[in-house]
Amino acid sequence: MIAVPRDKEVTVTQKVDSKVSIIMPAYNSEKHIAASIRSALSQTYRNIELIIINDGSTDGSEEIVRTFINRDDRIKYITQKHKGVAAARNKGLKAAEGEWIAYLDSDDICTTDRIEKCLNFTYRIGEKCLLFGGWFRFRIEKNQFRILDYAGVNSGGFDVYAFQQKNLFVCSTVMHHKDCLIKGGFFDENLEIEEDWDLWLRISDDYPVYRLDEALVFRRIGSSGDFFKREVSAKVLADNRQYVTEKRIKRLLSLYSTRPDSDIAKKIFFTAANIKGVKLRQELLDRLESWRMLGTVEGLVKKSPKQAFELLERHKADKLISHIIRTKVFDFSFPMADLTNEDFNYIKKVLESLTVSESE
Repeated sequence: MIAVPRDKEVTVTQKVDSKVSIIMPAYNSEKHIAASIRSALSQTYRNIELIIINDGSTDGSEEIVRTFINRDDRIKYITQKHKGVAAARNKGLKAAEGEWIAYLDSDDICTTDRIEKCLNFTYRIGEKCLLFGGWFRFRIEKNQFRILDYAGVNSGGFDVYAFQQKNLFVCSTVMHHKDCLIKGGFFDENLEIEEDWDLWLRISDDYPVYRLDEALVFRRIGSSGDFFKREVSAKVLADNRQYVTEKRIKRLLSLYSTRPDSDIAKKIFFTAANIKGVKLRQELLDRLESWRMLGTVEGLVKKSPKQAFELLERHKADKLISHIIRTKVFDFSFPMADLTNEDFNYIKKVLESLTVSESE
């Protein structure tokens, strides 16, 4: 993830005609949803659609939403039975027509130029990406709007590997290109929380992630009756994070098996730090070491085939390695004519033993 410093302010959104879909899930949000809707509809960039998904609210949320529908045809309103925030966002994503996707929780307030700033940024970058920014935390006290602090990222840098271990930004600041969902997929509806972190991790494997060094959202603190900032038990939090971590490990290993580069290896290493079980963590790191060793063998085999296969033989008990040999994931081709009969017979024996160990 890369932070790109702002150069002089240049408004380029006049040249951009991209529609932006703002996804707003809502569940029993009658206290705050009006302010959130107004902030979305008041954007300086006008080519937007606001998709509100009523996730089975039992309060007066629908009546409030309908007062806005009557005044602004850029609103799409969808209702469903209560299934949770991940399912609600997915419903909105499937209805989205925009080239870019933004998110806004129904108790947060975005700055009026949020979409314009994000589009200006992506226009300068010139690529499909995920972009996020900072946020102010606020609460209403005695009918007064009080900003508590700036809780966003600072210009000192963003630690991409810390992001492998926990979420570092909030959903309401995120905007990404719609194509990020092609490989990344949708929100995981099995997750009670951390569903946004899970998706951002998947997107970050295939698309660049940038940080905009300024506040894009006012994040409400102390709200109640919704599913955004409710308190969860330590066990629920730990279980959800473990689920995300183990699922991510499987995805990264799959990527690494076809693209064994150092960036994916680092992601696996830092993600492994979140695994509770010592045995599972060690098994994962052993597997990563196997891949590293095979990369060495692949580079060595054309220069010194016998030395390469001596290295393989020392690891023939490793089922992952024998599987890789059998399925030909790596290219172990080398000039046979340069081998002596002794070397040829030795290499043949090693390959046969590796194949046998795979079938056992």
